[in-house]
Amino acid sequence: MTNKVSRTRTGDLKQRRSRRGCRNCKLRKVKCDELRPHCQGCRTYGVLCNYDANVPELQLSTEARPQKLLGNGALAMRKVSRAPGPNPRVSILNTGAMGGFTVPFGLDHKRSRLLYHFRTCMAPSWRDARDGCLQLAHEYPFLMHTILAVGSAYERHLTSPPNVPSRRTFSEISNFSQSTSLLGEQLRKSIVPQAKDAIWACATLYGALLFVAVDATSPEEAWPLKDSACDLDWIPMVDSKWVLWNLLEPMRPDSIFRCLADTYADLRIDAPPNGVYGVSPLLARLCGLDEMSTAETNPYFEAVHAISQLTGPPESREYLARVLAFLSCMSQSFKALMASKDARALLLLVLWYNKAGRTVWWIEMRARVERRAICLYLRRYHADDPDIQELLRYE
Repeated sequence: MTNKVSRTRTGDLKQRRSRRGCRNCKLRKVKCDELRPHCQGCRTYGVLCNYDANVPELQLSTEARPQKLLGNGALAMRKVSRAPGPNPRVSILNTGAMGGFTVPFGLDHKRSRLLYHFRTCMAPSWRDARDGCLQLAHEYPFLMHTILAVGSAYERHLTSPPNVPSRRTFSEISNFSQSTSLLGEQLRKSIVPQAKDAIWACATLYGALLFVAVDATSPEEAWPLKDSACDLDWIPMVDSKWVLWNLLEPMRPDSIFRCLADTYADLRIDAPPNGVYGVSPLLARLCGLDEMSTAETNPYFEAVHAISQLTGPPESREYLARVLAFLSCMSQSFKALMASKDARALLLLVLWYNKAGRTVWWIEMRARVERRAICLYLRRYHADDPDIQELLRYE
């Protein structure tokens, strides 16, 4: 009898302890360790612990310091000094306001809206992988913050006037900062198989986030007219992503990215072994290409052929693959020319922006200001080159 009472009281005590957990853990349906003032669950998830009724659910923490990830400082971010204000929380099954979209767990209206934007901004070929990413985001907070940052960037794209540069929003910066901090912690551990897809999703989405990370609002404030430490951060990010390819194996049979095998296979430049087939005579002359030119003898060879192949319907999957192939297949010598502001490399980047911006929203956002800045730079400092000025006439 005594033992029975003891077990009952122990069970009651355990039940009472679980009720003293923070509201965030209850909302996320995870066990709270009840450490005060901040439980480990909230620290890991990157939100403010809310034992206190004055702290809203799932409010971003400002404690996390951003990390330099994947080499070359590509993901270095500034520390965020404030957090977004509270918003009313929506049910985890609220599907009315978002046209049938189901929020994966309890989120306020703002964050559920950003998840909706993430769903709508992805290319059709990414549909299955996108849904897999949203499922993984519930388990991996660094991916959730990445997705929210992408949704924030797309919302900025939708709400800013066409062709008008806009600065990144606080939501973009704060979620990206939280993501880099949390992913840094993840990468310091051994990578378990189930985390591979979440990390690869981040690496892929970081490329888009770095591409829209342009805070200049006029061409005079943008590269190449004005230098800054993060002008071409997207270049080492592209390199770093492919370094992770063999480590994370996104084409393995159980990966959520297996469905993108054909898309990844299309990320190549179908350049001939040599020559100028399909290249305009003016562009060939400007870049020094002739019938004997190859990728080994001319640093512009692959970039010129990649841009010359951007024909056909901009909304087609093939066109999108050719646009992204330019980013994925740039040679190291061509990247070095861009970094040194070589006039021909810059002109090729302008020509690519002109075509790519019609298809990819995050490229268009950077092109709004950087393309115009490059054109001004070339007109200002290379006015004596008739071929460059002739090609700029059409830009």
